[in-house]
Amino acid sequence: MPDVTEEQKEKQEKRDQKCTLKTNAEYQKVVPVIMNLATASLVVPVVFAKDFRPALNQPPSMHFPLEWAIPGWVLLALSLFCGCIFHVASAKLVKALYGGYERKTETTFLESVFVKPWCARNWNTKTWQESAYERLRDVSVGGLVAFFVLGLICLVVFLAALF
Repeated sequence: MPDVTEEQKEKQEKRDQKCTLKTNAEYQKVVPVIMNLATASLVVPVVFAKDFRPALNQPPSMHFPLEWAIPGWVLLALSLFCGCIFHVASAKLVKALYGGYERKTETTFLESVFVKPWCARNWNTKTWQESAYERLRDVSVGGLVAFFVLGLICLVVFLAALF
């Protein structure tokens, strides 16, 4: 098996960096859209209850089925929180990709216990910050989408019970 030269390693590293930056840019386009939808969805139940129920000639009700609205609001708030975490992790990832952090060969005890398990496969080729922020970015996007979809389902059930 031929040895990989330093030049080849450097080229591969630059390709990986370019790919990561491109992926990050695509995430940066999608995340604000989901965050805007989540923010708007926080208000929808109140608007529907206040404005549309009387328009359908239904008597105003003092009792709203909050057992679905409250979990929906909490899930949408968690979605927004994940979006904020995404933006922080994304900015830190770009900093790490452009060499804002030093590469280290030795690790501290805390890094080996809390960080290395998250980034073990890339430990020697990337800074631990690169690996950790990339993982945090990916997890936060997953949380953003999952919490948004679950929150939306709860609010649809709330609106169905309302009418």
